[in-house]
Amino acid sequence: MPSPSNLPDFPTLANELANGTATLGQGEDVDRFLGKLPDNLNIYERTRRRLSDPSSKPNSLHRDLMRVFSDHSSVRLVTTNFDDHFASAALEVFSGKCPDLFFAPALPVGNDFAGIVHVHGSVQRDPRRMVLTDKDFGRAYLTEGWARRFIQDLFLNFTVLFVGYSHNDPVMHYLARGLPPTEFGRRRFALASDEPGSKSSWENRGIHQIAYSGASGHVQLREACMKWAELVIATPLEKRDRIKTIVSKPPQPAGEDIAPHRTRS
Repeated sequence: MPSPSNLPDFPTLANELANGTATLGQGEDVDRFLGKLPDNLNIYERTRRRLSDPSSKPNSLHRDLMRVFSDHSSVRLVTTNFDDHFASAALEVFSGKCPDLFFAPALPVGNDFAGIVHVHGSVQRDPRRMVLTDKDFGRAYLTEGWARRFIQDLFLNFTVLFVGYSHNDPVMHYLARGLPPTEFGRRRFALASDEPGSKSSWENRGIHQIAYSGASGHVQLREACMKWAELVIATPLEKRDRIKTIVSKPPQPAGEDIAPHRTRS
């Protein structure tokens, strides 16, 4: 969403696609709302055109999430975005080299893959393959199940970090709740804004929240990913200098909660 991408979030896109025929209600599921729109609105092709805007470019978050990988062949990123900004960012970061790209429904096996996976489809492929409506979600995760198989294997075999993902889709919620306890699988984390009740909501899905302030357009999220990328790509000498800077500062005074225990006189 941030400039220069300037793309809408899912609810805003849904209202654009409705074209004044309906308005998304407070708390209404976006996929169900889109599923009720008449066929003559041609929502799939219009989504492709809207998210293929040539003036929209990758922003710093796209590039920084690429920079945390050592090279184009080590990228392992799964996105529900339909635009191709991650691929464009990879070309910038890796000097013209792009990771392998996968597009729904032709997904790789979830327990052994590398590349960028568009798990809900892409503007670069047939728009009718996009997962937009409740009917699409039902096919992808239930009746045909190709998205469910990939995501389930992914969660069971890799440590996963969610970035900018609400996890509110009903099928994703049930899938997360149905996974074995974390001691039998890999752990899942979420960089998520510290909204009221958010921690318990993530924990209910077996996901550890790494909270940040959502103020000022989620600027803390972008700053954190930038610093993460800088730390990953730092040279050994730069890391040594950083450690020297940290340890040269005097320790913080101990608070009451960590004060040494005193015996009674």
